[in-house]
Amino acid sequence: MPLGHLAGGTLDLIILEGLVPKIHRRALLGATASFALAAPALAYPDRTVRIISGYPPGGLNDIICRAIAPSLTAVLGQPVVIENRGGANGSLGATAAARSAPDG
Repeated sequence: MPLGHLAGGTLDLIILEGLVPKIHRRALLGATASFALAAPALAYPDRTVRIISGYPPGGLNDIICRAIAPSLTAVLGQPVVIENRGGANGSLGATAAARSAPDG
């Protein structure tokens, strides 16, 4: 088969034309499915979730954070706390987030 034939094609085209035997396709699909089964579902998060807002309470950022907190609590199954670190045009909040524990 000329090289020019494969240069413009995709992997799907190669597989459909029969260049990859069916056994290889099945093995690839089986291996892909096994990776999904091998990763156990972890109970994450396992503690209170903190949202650090870099602006003072009562602003639009605070209102949005407080509006989504109940939905996050319902989805995650953990309490969600909003921490307002207003000042220095958001730099105090960014510093607090950067210095927080790397928990995922």
